[in-house]
Amino acid sequence: MPPNIWSQVLSRIETKVNRHSFYTWFRPTVFVEDSGEQVTIRVPNELFRDWLTKHYAGVINEAVTEVQRDGMQIAFVIDGQTGKTVERQEQKPPVAVVPAGVPSRGLNPRYLFETFVVGSSNQFAHAASLAVAEAPSRSYNPLYLYGGVGLGKTHLMHAIGQYLLTQTPDLKLVYISSERFMNEMINAIRHDRILDFR
Repeated sequence: MPPNIWSQVLSRIETKVNRHSFYTWFRPTVFVEDSGEQVTIRVPNELFRDWLTKHYAGVINEAVTEVQRDGMQIAFVIDGQTGKTVERQEQKPPVAVVPAGVPSRGLNPRYLFETFVVGSSNQFAHAASLAVAEAPSRSYNPLYLYGGVGLGKTHLMHAIGQYLLTQTPDLKLVYISSERFMNEMINAIRHDRILDFR
């Protein structure tokens, strides 16, 4: 039996799932032991264990069958619960969490309600955005803006943020892209820093 069957299983899994999923969910796993009937794998936290079990059980079992044999069990244990000292496969960089009160909040100072050009195609979006700015979390919650290029979606989002900051200067507010938000959330989950992320 190979000394680390999990690395072989990972090689098979890498061909079965997309690259992003592999690096998000499988790369942080660490081989702990192989008892012959069960392979123990360490994961960073409960979310990883539950996600792998719920969403990737079929892929994992298929890869195990290809590498070893039917009936081999995979047990996921949460980091710190193994009772063994195991070196990590690679050093993970620390997650940099920027407090929401930092001066650069990602807002463009030129995008204000006063500078927005209201037209027939965006007057409802303007009114809804203004209502959200004047009564956060009460009207149009959540606010979803959809439309073509150049109709003012970004302008309105920035204007809401600027308005809120004039009303409440110490408000924790950051304007970031959905991609950056997802990356920061995944890193927080991966490194078990959800509270810092919030």
